[in-house]
Amino acid sequence: MSWKPFFSQGVANFKANRHEAALQCFTEALNNGGENQYIIYDSRAAVYEKLGNLRDALKDTKKTINTAPERWQGYARAARLFLKVQKPDSSMKMVDMALIKVSPGDEKKRLELTSLKETVGLALEAVVAQRKSAQNHAAMLPVEIFGEMAKFLLSSDPSALITLLHVSRSWRDVVWSTSALWHTLVVARCRPGEKVKLWVERSKGRIRELHILRSASESHWDGQHLDGINWEALRICKVQGWHFSNFLHENSLTHILANLDTLEFDHIGAIRTLREVLFAKDMKVQHLTLSHVLVSWQNLTNPLLETLVLDFPSYSLMPPRHNKEVALDFSYLTRLELAKMPQLQVLILQGLRTPVDDGLQSLTRHGSVHLTDVVLRRCSVANSNHLISFLESLPLLKNLELSYTTNVAHNLLQALAPEPSLDNSGTATADQNTLMCPSLTHLNLTHCPEVKTGPLVRLVKSRLAQPEMTRIVYLTVDGCDHVEADWVKWFREKVPNFSCVYLTKKAATYRR
Repeated sequence: MSWKPFFSQGVANFKANRHEAALQCFTEALNNGGENQYIIYDSRAAVYEKLGNLRDALKDTKKTINTAPERWQGYARAARLFLKVQKPDSSMKMVDMALIKVSPGDEKKRLELTSLKETVGLALEAVVAQRKSAQNHAAMLPVEIFGEMAKFLLSSDPSALITLLHVSRSWRDVVWSTSALWHTLVVARCRPGEKVKLWVERSKGRIRELHILRSASESHWDGQHLDGINWEALRICKVQGWHFSNFLHENSLTHILANLDTLEFDHIGAIRTLREVLFAKDMKVQHLTLSHVLVSWQNLTNPLLETLVLDFPSYSLMPPRHNKEVALDFSYLTRLELAKMPQLQVLILQGLRTPVDDGLQSLTRHGSVHLTDVVLRRCSVANSNHLISFLESLPLLKNLELSYTTNVAHNLLQALAPEPSLDNSGTATADQNTLMCPSLTHLNLTHCPEVKTGPLVRLVKSRLAQPEMTRIVYLTVDGCDHVEADWVKWFREKVPNFSCVYLTKKAATYRR
């Protein structure tokens, strides 16, 4: 049977919007000798397009072109279909081919194809713009520049490495292969052994910073894979609540501490066996932080230290044996939170029950002329003369806090502003060079019960007597019950920032 009756019936069904019936008829036409007729493939492609089956429509369009490559119909339909499936590049190629194949005299069809080409061109411009906006410009950076940017980011936030790995494939490839980005290892609760192994592999063992957090011990991690670290490259080591001392001894690694620049220990287990190494004379550490670690005054000496932070309960700082004088040498120390320390600028001593007199005397003997801030908070001073002698050697001192301390503040105020009848250098006409702590502007005597009104008034007046002298701009005497309320207004007029709170609301409520 000929294919033509099936084809004619298919066309009639298509015009009547009976697309399923039309599809069946066109298929029958192909099966009955019409397999070489491009018009049947093109017609069935039109049916598939109406039914939303664009994949099969494109297949029939391809057969249309293969059967009649010199005709424009297959190319034109392919252009429309590629545009629908959002492939404007392919659509533009097809519409150009259709324009080539169309008859020169068929102006109507040429105008129709030209309009289609304009539509495809607009779609192509939109796709190009979208590609540009979504382009990963960072992937175009030289690897060296990207590496430096990544190192700068990781220096302040090591965890950002994980974020960098998930930004894009190009970033991941660079980060994965750049060993310099894996120099900081932070060990915590989550799979510590696996993380150490990965970081050691990626960094090629050259870990520069090692942070072991307290949570690492919760997973019963015993230091697995740490043996892959090149310890000679390690410069910063911070350990919290993990038996690091035992690990070093069991693996004969105590010598690595001598090469560190920064060392922070917090609850690391028994440290007695580490003292000889930790405080050895050849120790290169410049920044040392010890929390809840048993040490003695004799140990606290290292000429290269720049920062020393000690955070310990009262029993952790042992006094020297047999009252032997302790020679403390800190030539480069600029910050001490608890002595030779000529560059020290900030001294903070807090919560020390053992008298700090020996330390103050050592600072006085060796000189600490660069000190600008001295804070003694909840500290014990056995002899106020030791504190006064120390303060007399500080010409640059601006901020002095002596709080929650007894039997010291009265004598201190007498030294800062002597009574005129006792010492003429303390009068209003005294030269600034004879004034103790001539640069003092901030004074905090919170909860020093022996503070009285008279010495405070003399102090403020002595600083106002001559314009060239530094005046007291911050004066805090909270909790000082002997400061007379009648003088509070005067102090507020003379001192820009004055505070005298006798009782907090909570304490007042409790007393009532």
